[in-house]
Amino acid sequence: MTDTTTTEVQTTQGSGRVGGTTFETLAISAFIFGIFAIVAAVFAIGMSARAVEVANGGGGGSKATTGGGGGGAAEVQVKATEFAFDPKDIKVAENGKIILDNAGAVQHDFQVEGLTMDMVDPGKTGELVLTGLAPGEYTFICTVPGHEAAGMKGTITVG
Repeated sequence: MTDTTTTEVQTTQGSGRVGGTTFETLAISAFIFGIFAIVAAVFAIGMSARAVEVANGGGGGSKATTGGGGGGAAEVQVKATEFAFDPKDIKVAENGKIILDNAGAVQHDFQVEGLTMDMVDPGKTGELVLTGLAPGEYTFICTVPGHEAAGMKGTITVG
């Protein structure tokens, strides 16, 4: 008599399993990892913007030329970076001048009480003469959409 051996073959028809992990599992894992990476990046950008705001809060980075009467400088240099002006508090003489140094990576401008300079390209400077601005305290901003809300604003005292 002949001994016959039967071999069983198990198949995984339609399961799509390869080594215990399905393509769908890998895709979902990659999607979740991607979402986590985006959330972490947004959080890091927010923390960076906050750190810049805190670091620039004390001012002290301005170059001012005295003259022009009153308590403020005839000319004040202001540095613009992403979402911050340095200094945030400015004192300028009546009919004084603001010189904006764009040290950021995108265009910025400077607006106070309806007076707005042209957009300043990265690495360039712009000027705004405050002609007709009465002595007093005003808020200045960058008019690029979203920049004021992100912290690109400050106080200017004229006179």
